[in-house]
Amino acid sequence: MLDQPVPADYIIATGSSHTLQEFMETAFELVDKDWRAYVTIDEHLMRPTDILRNKVDPSKAASCLGWKAKNGMKQVVSMMLEAEIASFARRA
Repeated sequence: MLDQPVPADYIIATGSSHTLQEFMETAFELVDKDWRAYVTIDEHLMRPTDILRNKVDPSKAASCLGWKAKNGMKQVVSMMLEAEIASFARRA
């Protein structure tokens, strides 16, 4: 990205779509917990304009940089958890 002759914005993403619930389910599954035991949903805080499903297009990064995601959502969540656990262990 930094080696490009002209600055540009790129979307770095898997290109697959997941809901927030799927993200939570994956994170809790990786630590062998049921998210429903820890998360509450307050319907009064829900807004009609909230994004229910988000999907981005990383094709510009693929075509201009030759970049493609190597990991899917589950692997990314796993790496995030590992980094957080390691950070917590360093602080303890």
